[in-house]
Amino acid sequence: MKEQEKVFRELKKVTRELIRCGLAEEYNYPVIQQMDIVWEKYQNISLYLRNMDYSTIYDEIEKNHNYNVKLPDGGIIQLMYRFNRTGTGSDFAQIGVLSITVV
Repeated sequence: MKEQEKVFRELKKVTRELIRCGLAEEYNYPVIQQMDIVWEKYQNISLYLRNMDYSTIYDEIEKNHNYNVKLPDGGIIQLMYRFNRTGTGSDFAQIGVLSITVV
């Protein structure tokens, strides 16, 4: 089995476990898009949010459900992997955790 498929299965397990434990208020399951593992509703918004403040980035991600999991406290988890052409090794891995303090 290719490394990409192994990582994909593991991310599905993580998502299911967060749902089972009640830690996923909202969620998007991982999907494979060519050589990337991203999430349903994935949009690459990094270019146009590059110079924005943190709260604007958070609001945009939340509004578009552009994450793997939204936690009950409002924290957001994004898990993304990019594999080489053979799918046997990861060229890129990104784990993003965003949170916002509600006052």
